[in-house]
Amino acid sequence: MSIPGTVARSGFALVLLASALAACHDADVTGCPAGDASCVCGPTVNCAEGATCEDGVCVPDTAPADATMPDIAIIDVVAPSPDVPATVDAAADPDAPAAEDVLASEETVLSCGVIPFGESCACRENADCASGFCIPSSDGASACTRTCDSDSDCAAGLSCLFVTLPGIDPTFLCVDPSINLCRPCSDDAECQADALGVSGARCVRYGAEVGSFCGVPCVGDADCPDSYACREVEALESGATLKQCVLADAEATCACSGRSVAQAAFTHCTQNRCEGVRVCEAEGLGPCTDPDGMLCADAVPVAVTFDPQGGQLSGPATTTVYVGDPYGPLPQATREGYTFLAWYTEPAGLGQVIAADTVVTVRDPHTLYAAWDARSFLVTFDSAGGSPCDPRQVRFGQRYDLGGALCAPTLRGHTFIGW
Repeated sequence: MSIPGTVARSGFALVLLASALAACHDADVTGCPAGDASCVCGPTVNCAEGATCEDGVCVPDTAPADATMPDIAIIDVVAPSPDVPATVDAAADPDAPAAEDVLASEETVLSCGVIPFGESCACRENADCASGFCIPSSDGASACTRTCDSDSDCAAGLSCLFVTLPGIDPTFLCVDPSINLCRPCSDDAECQADALGVSGARCVRYGAEVGSFCGVPCVGDADCPDSYACREVEALESGATLKQCVLADAEATCACSGRSVAQAAFTHCTQNRCEGVRVCEAEGLGPCTDPDGMLCADAVPVAVTFDPQGGQLSGPATTTVYVGDPYGPLPQATREGYTFLAWYTEPAGLGQVIAADTVVTVRDPHTLYAAWDARSFLVTFDSAGGSPCDPRQVRFGQRYDLGGALCAPTLRGHTFIGW
């Protein structure tokens, strides 16, 4: 962007320069004194003894040790293109400073209304920032930062850390060291991820049902942000005990930052024997949900009793199952003369068949009943010399004559008594 005001001042300087040159020439000055800016040296005007002409100004050949020279700012002015007005569109940004006030110097006050943006302004790429550094922020967007030599160069809450960003040489930048603090995690690498992660950060276990979240290293409470405390905690990955900044209130739950929501950060959880995950969503940290999308909170424990219906159990007569989980291994049962069929929700093989992979849907204690099938036998009849009888199929536990009267053989001179 070209700045009209600067161009105008440069033109004025050129006019003064020409006037000064003419004045010196008219006075027939044979030697300009050192440091006299009103006398312009050149091909026709020499410098006084002990001075040398540099860029139209006579300067001493050797400056005294205690001499002070005026500050000279050299600005590379680019003439405006005839097709593009070199002006700032005040209508597009009424708060934008006037063009003549936007000079590239250390004293320039940068705003968030016109590129290049100042420190902490939202940005999309490095070119948006006066410093050339656009870095991720905890709200999920990105913000301009600055280079630094120590923490004193940075705004409150930021630290001067050595940062490596893609495509840029490693450098010290003002960053938020707790940008990943309280981020849901599954391992230490997620807490140390990307260029802004702190190498000493660990994934800290907050509890099986709650999940695990990122901490940051500390020595005392003063190293931690408000509402956090420096505590000795167990690291999820290594199991080691170490000091990290964690929520001071043991009953509190980590809130999802905009950054965690944008990354869909998650942590593993266990509730009611249900293995699931909790994911950062726009509404906050989601509940513990299993891979099928069922809430682990709904996986309540349920007592189940097994009724063998005249048989014998091979295992315990009761067990505990969880709503949403399969029943799991079921006990075996035996009964003389019978073959075990299955477990049913009602006696005599009525109701629903329950198998090991059947998902528990009943929330109240309930009983499962064994269903049996009587074994079948082929009975042959030996009439002991009498008339023959056909064999008959019978079932265990039933009458032999259930299918009709039994055969009554005959034998001359004998009376059939029975089988």
